[in-house]
Amino acid sequence: MKKKVIIGIIFVLLLLALIPIPMRMKDGGSIEYSALRFDK
Repeated sequence: MKKKVIIGIIFVLLLLALIPIPMRMKDGGSIEYSALRFDK
């Protein structure tokens, strides 16, 4: 039972990492859509 919960939580986190998030740029109104990035 505990293993299924852990797998479910990992699946939800991976799904959230694929959803694009709108980020407003500081140049006046441009919007860049980007999912989570781990290269920073």
